[in-house]
Amino acid sequence: MQFIHNIITMLKVIYQSKLSSTKWIRKNNTLPKDLIILGNGPSLNDELEELKRLAQSHHMMAVNMFAIGNLFQSLKPSYYFLLDGAFFNFSKEVFEDHSKHPNLKFKPDFEQVQKQINETWRTLFDSSWGIHLVIPQLYEHTYIVQEAKKRGLSVMVYNYTVLKGSKGLLSWFYNRGLGLPQSQNVMNAAIAIAGLIGPRKLYLVGFDHTFHLSIKVDEGNQLWNVSSHFYTDKKPLEQRLLNPLTKKSVTLKETFYNLYKVHRSYEVVRELVSSRGISIYNATKGGFVDAFERKLLSEVIND
Repeated sequence: MQFIHNIITMLKVIYQSKLSSTKWIRKNNTLPKDLIILGNGPSLNDELEELKRLAQSHHMMAVNMFAIGNLFQSLKPSYYFLLDGAFFNFSKEVFEDHSKHPNLKFKPDFEQVQKQINETWRTLFDSSWGIHLVIPQLYEHTYIVQEAKKRGLSVMVYNYTVLKGSKGLLSWFYNRGLGLPQSQNVMNAAIAIAGLIGPRKLYLVGFDHTFHLSIKVDEGNQLWNVSSHFYTDKKPLEQRLLNPLTKKSVTLKETFYNLYKVHRSYEVVRELVSSRGISIYNATKGGFVDAFERKLLSEVIND
């Protein structure tokens, strides 16, 4: 089976990855000594003062919709990491009016998501410091990325070709920026790319992963969940957990299997990044990510 995965991975790299997308790995001469990756968990609200102090001496990487929260302007992250195609697959018309997204014909509740995506991009465009926008090469030529370049954002492109197979093969392709291990969420991929940026130490903040604590099963065996982020002002609504392809309710078994894959991916990424001589510390207050050594933010400040 591993031999088959090796063959499939090599073919995927040949046909999907671009060697030109990895130039920044070799040419980056201003590598940060330390890098803090900012997750969007609600625990960030409990770390405000420490994070503001750290922002004066540490580079930071934000993800997804971090820009619409109240910490973006004060922390001024140097890197902004995106993975999901929803941040790229829309037209100028949709950017100017989120209610015109064609998906709304099938998913009316997507309107709020697109509104937040548009707000994220506008905030990035209005930033006054140098931000490196880190995106999959698949979306390099989309309307919104071209607009970002016009607005003066520096764009770093990476290959999100999913790598499977032997450790040696996976490591060889990863170290050359030709692909990443399977990423179940944006944080898995962000850590992997941060490892290629090449800091001495990586610190993870806002990695709460408390999703499972708010799962409910109703009388009809339908699963519901309330997810929260640090930037959410309004009380989040309960949402039914659906399979994105079939639109049918997922089972508890499927949900926990997906959570297993998230945490397994952290272990794989830890091995790859650590092999590059980079230390990774989970500096989240609380949370459920146990794949990395823990450190308090107060220790990071004095590190």
